[in-house]
Amino acid sequence: AMVPNDIVLGCMLDALVCNGQIDEALDLFRRLKSRVPGNTVLWSTLIKGFANTHQAERAMDAWREMRSEGIKMNTVAYNAVVDAQARVGAMDAVSTLVETMAVDGCMPDTITYSTIVKGYCVKGDLDKAFEVFRGMQKNRMAGDSIIYNTILDGCTRHGRMDLADILLEDMEKLGVVPSNFTLGILVKMYSRRRQLHKALAVV
Repeated sequence: AMVPNDIVLGCMLDALVCNGQIDEALDLFRRLKSRVPGNTVLWSTLIKGFANTHQAERAMDAWREMRSEGIKMNTVAYNAVVDAQARVGAMDAVSTLVETMAVDGCMPDTITYSTIVKGYCVKGDLDKAFEVFRGMQKNRMAGDSIIYNTILDGCTRHGRMDLADILLEDMEKLGVVPSNFTLGILVKMYSRRRQLHKALAVV
């Protein structure tokens, strides 16, 4: 029988992961591992599958296995593991990962920090989310509405209207263009604050 190469296997794993079949993807990967060695791309695809299905611990296991096998880590792979932890608010694990990134010679990027902010929002720790966000602003990493939306959404869910107002002032001052998603969050936020006139003004 023909054995797929790593590119073909990568496509097969990606197709399974995108259809929510992470266990089947992992099974296929394990079956072919002796003939198609694991690499950063293949492992990252599996970790993305664990992230999508909120299986944070399995993502960490995969990361540990990668490192024990001496597979070279990169920022994309790390971002996938960080995302898996952030989605469930496992911020201690995120801290461990960010520390280990430095050891592995990987630099956190805008996606890493945005994901960390998202994790703190999931956990309900908006002060910490805001602290990381301020660091992003300082390093010119918060240029578009996506990161603002993440925190605004967190503020709305957790009733932190004090921070939401600061963010909106920032957006206006820095000329950050709101997206449709931003407007949706604002309508929800002003409705919760019983400020329907502001909700209507936004639209």
